[in-house]
Amino acid sequence: MRDTKDDDKGRKLQAIFNQMPSRVSLVYGYTEGPPSIEDEYEKGVRAKKVVAVFAFSMKGYGFGELTFVTDEDGQTCIDTECSGRKKVKEMLGWLVDHAIIDHETDPEKHKRYNEVRGARCGENCKICYPPEGEP
Repeated sequence: MRDTKDDDKGRKLQAIFNQMPSRVSLVYGYTEGPPSIEDEYEKGVRAKKVVAVFAFSMKGYGFGELTFVTDEDGQTCIDTECSGRKKVKEMLGWLVDHAIIDHETDPEKHKRYNEVRGARCGENCKICYPPEGEP
């Protein structure tokens, strides 16, 4: 027999999850033993360990973190907080779908990309430097 108090708590918790916005963001990352650029590209030397942590909330699902750890042999392990591969792919897909990519053509998004990256386009960028006579 099920406890109605537990059922009520479960419904209340699900109601909270249903109101959560869906979002995924990179919240932490570090590299242990990073090689020099020369060693990485000329000798194939890899960092001893690379870690990336993504926080997530998914409407109707809940919240948590995904922690990716890759060792110097290239083996990646993921702490999924008991989420399955399909849910991890969904979360990372959400991140990619909502990211601003490097060749964004919307001028405002392109500008934001450059701000976030601390980058500047070259004079051949048709978004930052539109050809004469174009807005």
